Amino acid sequence: LYFLCRRFKLKDPASFFIICAVLTIVEYIAIRVNLSIKDILLNYDGTFDRQVEYLGLIGGVHSFGANRTVTGSLMLAAYIFFDTRKEYYSPKIKYLMLFSSFICFSGTSFILMVVYFLYKKSKSKIIIILLPLLAVGVFFLQSIWTRIQWKYIEIIYIYKSKQIMDNFEFLTENFLSLLFGTAKIVTNSLEVESYGMLVGDFSFLDFFLRNGLIGLIFFIYFVYSNVNKNNFIVIVFLLISTLHYHVIFSFPGQMFFAYFLSLTEDSYQEQKLV
Repeated sequence: LYFLCRRFKLKDPASFFIICAVLTIVEYIAIRVNLSIKDILLNYDGTFDRQVEYLGLIGGVHSFGANRTVTGSLMLAAYIFFDTRKEYYSPKIKYLMLFSSFICFSGTSFILMVVYFLYKKSKSKIIIILLPLLAVGVFFLQSIWTRIQWKYIEIIYIYKSKQIMDNFEFLTENFLSLLFGTAKIVTNSLEVESYGMLVGDFSFLDFFLRNGLIGLIFFIYFVYSNVNKNNFIVIVFLLISTLHYHVIFSFPGQMFFAYFLSLTEDSYQEQKLV
């Protein structure tokens, strides 16, 4: 996909991302009008009904990423892409990307959204006001949003640490496995059959286990050699989002990641939209 993006330049990236945003918004509305619509879609499982039942409008939407976090993170990346190209595109496009990311109601994309806004204001005096407000907001949200509670973070840390220890013994059982990866993987992720990666939502661990040091080094080198001033921020945010769920390893994630990686130093040739 990367080489295709480099060979055949996407002349109108706005249209592609707008289609993704519209699909997400339309699906969100359709499911709220009639929940049974999700039964004819392939990107939902048995857990979504409970989300809508308990959370209603903030239950999110899976859309083309087949997962709230995947879709939300990808649309946030699209927002960052257009936000860093203000002189080329109408501001309406970036706000459409932001809205489509927001309605996914993904904790990961929300946190990254806040981080990006703080990054933008890091050189402004308003950051002195924003940081205390953010701290107060997190304090009050802890009572209703369990995923930002310290107890939840501690549980995740213990669980992920155990995953690493359980699986690393397969990598170190011989030198070839350490270099090129192993097919022996331990997983307890049975909530939904055949869902996600074999080690749950920790996709970078899955990548390392399957490809070893050689695969990891090649991945790091390939990304590093293609990062430049035009794509640095969006690539960093995509990589961070993949610490939770398979954002860049999903098929739509591969498309987004390949396109952003293919941007070169002279990629500011897009036509400005009205």
